Amino acid sequence: RGNRKNFIDLIRMGRKMGVTIFVLTPGGIRPGKSTVRGFILQPRKTGDHFIPAILPLPDVVYNRIPTRDAEKRKEEQHALQYLDKTLGIPLFNPGFFNKWMLYQFLSRSEELSRLVPATGRWDVADPPVNILKKFPTIYLKPVEGLAGDGMIRISSNSSGYEVVLQTLKAKDRFAATDTADLVKLLQRVAGTRPYVWQQGIPLATFRGRPFDLRILLQKGGSGKWGVTGIGIRAAGPEAISTHVPMGGSIENKETVLTAVFGSRRQEITRRIKETALKIARHIERSQEGRVGEMSIDMGIEKSGRLWFFEANAKPMKFDEPDIRERSLKRLIQYSLYLSGFRETREKGGASP
Repeated sequence: RGNRKNFIDLIRMGRKMGVTIFVLTPGGIRPGKSTVRGFILQPRKTGDHFIPAILPLPDVVYNRIPTRDAEKRKEEQHALQYLDKTLGIPLFNPGFFNKWMLYQFLSRSEELSRLVPATGRWDVADPPVNILKKFPTIYLKPVEGLAGDGMIRISSNSSGYEVVLQTLKAKDRFAATDTADLVKLLQRVAGTRPYVWQQGIPLATFRGRPFDLRILLQKGGSGKWGVTGIGIRAAGPEAISTHVPMGGSIENKETVLTAVFGSRRQEITRRIKETALKIARHIERSQEGRVGEMSIDMGIEKSGRLWFFEANAKPMKFDEPDIRERSLKRLIQYSLYLSGFRETREKGGASP
């Protein structure tokens, strides 16, 4: 399961770099044996297809279990533990991040806490709607959400409150005249799903649309964090977030930053990179296991002030071609670093 196109791209890049990559599922692990049942990519006239094969144990494992529910299952957890702890095979990105835990951890840092918007747990039984007196707009984010699905925006206005529920299917709008109506509405809209609330940030705009930053950070052949690329995502006409599945659009980084910040573009870009690297190192210290890549969503105001929104341990692929190619190469270079091999393209393979 998961993004097969992502697997295909990684396997093809591995072939260019002389590295064999295959897909392994929990059901393919054979305890006590030196082989596994995996899937390799076989070129055909009708297109590449995955076919089953008996393969040697991997030298390194990159966790792409696609959903939180799947990752929590006993079979998946047993597989991760067996590969990592029992066999001692280097494994990176052992699990999804928890939004609430990340906010708490960053808030403990004197330097990084300034980047975190006011955030708290959302009590379904007793919604803390009084925070709307301090912040005219707040967002409710599912603790285990993905791509903005299930996000809720609450805004106060002259006639009361507006509530927008964003899902992959629709953007539903509701109105409440007072706090009592708002509480009833939110208990119906949010249900029992665990949320965190977060203050709304007045994001900088490009052509009238708010935008934010997606920074991809990875460890390469040196085993140290680096910025692979920075993407710009602008909100769609009806969306309450900039996620592309929600109608957001990909914009050119240089065009946007130049239009908004002019001669400050280079200095702003440098600060974005430095800040993202500090956040990545800090997040890594809060996690159990080895982290080899993450994406970080950050907001920026017209003044240049940066904000941390969230981090993702299983980044979706970046559609910018240059970032995409670098990301695939760095994943393989980091895997070679972990497994003790080095890249030897000129010989068509990797050597210890």
